[in-house]
This record gives sequence, structure tokens and C-alpha cells, in this order.
Amino acid sequence: MVHPNLSRYLCWTLGISFAVGLPVAAASHGLLAVDLPIELMLVLLVSPAVVAIGLVAAGGGSAAVRRLLWRQGLRPPARWWVVALITPFAINAVALLAHAIGGGTPPELPGAPAPEQQVVPVWLLPLVFIAYSAAEEAGWRRYALPRLQARTSALTASVLLGLVWAVWHLPLHLVAGSTQGSIGYPSYVVGTIATSVVFTWLYNSSGGSLATVVLLHASAQASYVVLPVLPSVTGATTTYELAVTAKVLLAIVLIATFGARELSRSPRQTDGPTTRPIAPMA
Repeated sequence: MVHPNLSRYLCWTLGISFAVGLPVAAASHGLLAVDLPIELMLVLLVSPAVVAIGLVAAGGGSAAVRRLLWRQGLRPPARWWVVALITPFAINAVALLAHAIGGGTPPELPGAPAPEQQVVPVWLLPLVFIAYSAAEEAGWRRYALPRLQARTSALTASVLLGLVWAVWHLPLHLVAGSTQGSIGYPSYVVGTIATSVVFTWLYNSSGGSLATVVLLHASAQASYVVLPVLPSVTGATTTYELAVTAKVLLAIVLIATFGARELSRSPRQTDGPTTRPIAPMA
């Protein structure tokens, strides 16, 4: 049985995504009589954190919100910060190397930001990436993932959350000229599920650190600029497909190494007390 608050969370986040995103997407194709600004998508992008904070505050007040956003005394080992920072760059580097070995033309490095990111000065992009990543991960990994893992294995929770994550992004794929619109949606779903497995592994391994998965998410955004694989930048889908393949292979390695139940050498994180001791790495 799905936790009632988790059901509410999923309904609200998906509902906001479609209620805001579909009209904006329709307007971008000239299907509405009114012109809706693309900036409305900011509501969609912050909805995972806003809904999570709202549900937590309603049930436990400000103390529960602090618990959601900050785990007092939790200091993940330095290796997890390094893993969060370099993993996305390693995935894109593997994709570009495989593309070059296959005879493809290497893209210009570093690449340009995605079209919708070019309205922001380059020096501000890291802050934008961190802000957007925090807005998503406070909801997906800090709120939803532990509640899923309390009722199923880490792998099943990752797959389910990955599917929801991909569906939540669907309106962005429908916006004319968007970066995600240049990506084949089936490939995006596969890549998102594989990415969800990687995020779960890091979240569980770091003892439930929100900051490490925020860094992983922000690093992924930065890696697309430094090592471009997105079709909206490269003009082709080959490097993106190779990056998806690399993500799938990494997810398979993690599942084979750490097991589907925990996806970590530490116990999988659930929605229990945050003071539970973290098992040491073997």
C-alpha cells in the first residue's frame, strides 16, 4: 500500500507539472489564443520542493521542514562529494570518447549552454544549476525516495521514482524549441530511470545526504555544458544515446555490486528517524 502522503505528493507534483506545463507547451506551438511566457515553467521546476515542504509543514510544522532539509550531525565522507562531482562528467566523457572512436566528429569543447540557459550570464549558471537541483532533490530524493524505500527494495523504488521523474518532465519535452524537445522521449525515460538508480545509490551510500544528491544533479547540468552531448547543442542524437547507454551500464554495475535491496553497503534510507546511525562502508 502506498503511503497516503506519498500519494498526495505524487499527485500534486504531477498535477502542477501538467497544469502549468501543458498550456505553456500548447502556447509555444500556437495552439492557444494567448501567449504564455516560458518563465511559467519555473513553477514546474520548483514544484517538487514546494509540495514536499508543504506536506511536511502541514504534518509537523517548522521542525519537520528543518528535518526534511537538514539532517543535523550528518557529515558524509569526502569520497561521496567527489563521486557526486565527477560521475556526470565521466559519463559524458565516455560518450564523447565512444563517439570519437566510432569515427564521429568531436564537438567543440567546452560547449555552449543549452538555448534556454543562454539568457543567464555564464558565471551565474553554477548558482542556477544548484538552485534548480535543490528544488528537485528536496522532493524526489529527500521526500519521495525514503518513503518508497520503506515499502520496497531500493531498486524498485529507483525504477518507480525514475518513471515518475520522467513523466513529470514530459511537458518540457512538448515545448517548441526546448532542449528536452530535441531528445527522443523513450531514450529520455530509459536514461532517467538509470539516473534514478545512480541517485539512489549515492543517497543511500551517503547516509541520506540531500547536499550530495544536489551536487550530483548540479554537476550533471554543468557536464552538459563542459562536455556537450545534448542534441540541442551538438545537432545530433548520437552522443546523447551513447551517454544514455553509459548510464544504463553504470546502473547495471551498481545493481550487480551492491544488490537490488539496498543499492548500497549501508542500509537503504527510509522515512524513519534521521538520527539512525549510518552503517560504515565495508
